[in-house]
Amino acid sequence: MSRLIARLLALALLAACSPDPVASDDPAPRSEAPLFERAFVIQDVVLFDGLSDTPLPGQSVLVVGDRIAAIGPRGTLELPSHAEIVPGEGHFLMPGLIDAHTHITHWGDDALVKLVDAGVTTARDMGGDLDAQLALRDATRRGDRLGPDLLLCGPFLEGSAAGGEHREHVDGPEQAAAAVRALVERGVDFLKVQPKIESEVVRAIVAQAAALDRVAVGHVPAGLSPQQAVELGLKSVEHVESFLSLDDAALDTTFAAFRAHDAWLTPALFGMQAALEARGADPDSDAQLARARQVVARAHAAGVPLLVGSNFAFRDWPQQPGSGLHGELRALVDAGLPAADVLRMATHGAACFLGREREFGSLRVGLRADMLLLHANPLEDIANSASLHYIVMRGFLFGPRAP
Repeated sequence: MSRLIARLLALALLAACSPDPVASDDPAPRSEAPLFERAFVIQDVVLFDGLSDTPLPGQSVLVVGDRIAAIGPRGTLELPSHAEIVPGEGHFLMPGLIDAHTHITHWGDDALVKLVDAGVTTARDMGGDLDAQLALRDATRRGDRLGPDLLLCGPFLEGSAAGGEHREHVDGPEQAAAAVRALVERGVDFLKVQPKIESEVVRAIVAQAAALDRVAVGHVPAGLSPQQAVELGLKSVEHVESFLSLDDAALDTTFAAFRAHDAWLTPALFGMQAALEARGADPDSDAQLARARQVVARAHAAGVPLLVGSNFAFRDWPQQPGSGLHGELRALVDAGLPAADVLRMATHGAACFLGREREFGSLRVGLRADMLLLHANPLEDIANSASLHYIVMRGFLFGPRAP
């Protein structure tokens, strides 16, 4: 990002830090007062709070420390005398984005900066090297590294027949329960299962996770349907591909089960679309993509809550950190979903799934100040979600960036 702040601010109430640089033309950081008194106001914006359908024009947002302190029409807010004024006229303010499906340790540490550069302020990391994940999460929360807030699952849980790295092999209910206890003890936020796993093992993972105030998510286990996966207790099912063989009647039954079990779907549609398009002109690929879009639109119409995830992992994949999430936003709109709904999914909706809606995900007084000031309105064109002018993350102001 050509005009993003050069480094994460090191402030009095944070530990001493040496954050990674971000490409920038700006010579100095913004808002250098200590955390307890740092303040700025973004004035005269069109505000999309992540909750309502209709954005509000002429609004100003005051940030003090790392929190949203006040929201209201310009001239109605009582400002601290030292508050920095950030002009926002003609710009659009929305909550920071939440990428609900990342693989940061597969990609590498530079994914953190790429995510922030794209306006991602929180990420659900869906499997990888637990030692590296924990180190990155702790470093970003301390302020030692520039990066989004991370929620982690550690290794994939799968049967011993499965190959690949970053896997915890679990072949029976007792072994599965023990693995969940050990991972929670180490600090994971949730558990993730992969396809090569037995039903009774998934059931044990779900039960032990619930006993420890965690949820299990993941792929549809081999030999099962998406409906059976949520009936086992998975709280989010990843990838739309598992639904493509279902006819409309089966989809309706499946989505009713999702609603009954309060389960979510992460389509990861952009990655699928890019892989199919890489094959070139192919009627079968066109049919698969058309069906995937129909499935996503039908799920949304049926009231199934959706998560927006890029599913980046390896560097030769088309979906990459940051840009992949904007690709997913576009893919969902291309599937027929309203832009306002898609933006809610990637902000307040994801925060609700994570159980953090009282902490971040919307623009409300008292919540963590994670915000994006955009040059153009993404409700008019979802591609404008990438037209970043300023990024606010945990109350720190990064920018400006030219149009």
